[in-house]
Amino acid sequence: MNHTKILLITIMETNNTEAPQWAVIKLMGHIRYGGLVSKDTQLGTAMLRVDVPQGEGMITQLINPQSIYRLTMCSEEIARAAAKAGDAKPITPWELQRIGIAAPGEDHEPDHFTS
Repeated sequence: MNHTKILLITIMETNNTEAPQWAVIKLMGHIRYGGLVSKDTQLGTAMLRVDVPQGEGMITQLINPQSIYRLTMCSEEIARAAAKAGDAKPITPWELQRIGIAAPGEDHEPDHFTS
């Protein structure tokens, strides 16, 4: 039987910095992201920006802070592991096919559905 241990970092002092920090974010609706979190105000209000590692790049999610259930600051390694286990893709290949767009990596035209 193989047991995996995860070491969580406990923040002992209050950190009010706006510098990006690695974290695991849990949202209402059983959604979990791991990534680099920071504050973003580009929409005219304070939002949580999460840059979620995906392959060689990042997918950026802007999250309303009221939907956050838990935010755990952690090491980059732990945040990347949580990102790999989650799914931050904005749309699934099936949804792309349904609206008539080929998913990245597909070399053929998608089937078009009719109502």
